[in-house]
Amino acid sequence: MRALYDSCLAVLRTSCLTEATHHPGQFFQLTTEKTAFILNITLEADAYLHIVYGFTSTAFFALGPGEKEYFLQTGARSNDITLRRCADAWDAESLVRAEADIRGFYEAHRAFDKDELLNIAREERKEFIAQVGAILKPHKFRKKGNIWTTQVENDFILEFHAQKSSFSDEYYFNIHFYSRKVSQPFGCFYTRVTAGGSDRFDWQLLERDALLRTLESGIRQRLLPFLTTPLSNLGRENWIWQSCACSRNACVHCWVEKNLWEYKERGN
Repeated sequence: MRALYDSCLAVLRTSCLTEATHHPGQFFQLTTEKTAFILNITLEADAYLHIVYGFTSTAFFALGPGEKEYFLQTGARSNDITLRRCADAWDAESLVRAEADIRGFYEAHRAFDKDELLNIAREERKEFIAQVGAILKPHKFRKKGNIWTTQVENDFILEFHAQKSSFSDEYYFNIHFYSRKVSQPFGCFYTRVTAGGSDRFDWQLLERDALLRTLESGIRQRLLPFLTTPLSNLGRENWIWQSCACSRNACVHCWVEKNLWEYKERGN
């Protein structure tokens, strides 16, 4: 597999793409005045080649005397590519298929300007968020922005938040339960949906159906119990105890103080 990786690098280095001097395996080609084609290739666990490719707006990377000079040094991180796809290759045959996909994507988008790329990515993001909302819709959540909420027993609020990362085009999916009476950043319960040990999800690169199944599983395990189980009983659940976010410093009136902590302190 190392030989296949080295062979790919050799071919790319003689192509019309330019390799970033500080990041081997990261290539680019300026396509329009404010866009560039990006191809980043890595060897994963000596088992397969992982290729992330797409088009990005170079307006966000103009940090030096010009976009080209910037890319010459640093390239672009895969999760910063405006419109991105990925392909894996583990042998010569799968590499040929990956090359065909990459070539087709390049030809279809190489003439698009910055605004056209941003519009496509915006529409894809809108569709993705709508799919997330469809998972929550049967449970009567109300949507505001990327936050869905519903009221649970008196003054308690259950919240699901598709939070975009501040540092990349990835998402965190937060589950939050709190009392209106408590002014605490996270309140009575806070957790994130995770997969494979990570709580960050690249919504463009991950296979969409698999990502939605992961979200459905996390919602079923960590969010729906608040809607289907009396709060007076939920304090007995260890996963609730472990995700209490206020460390009893602010829970004077809330559900955790009344049910969870008292239940634990009784030694049950």
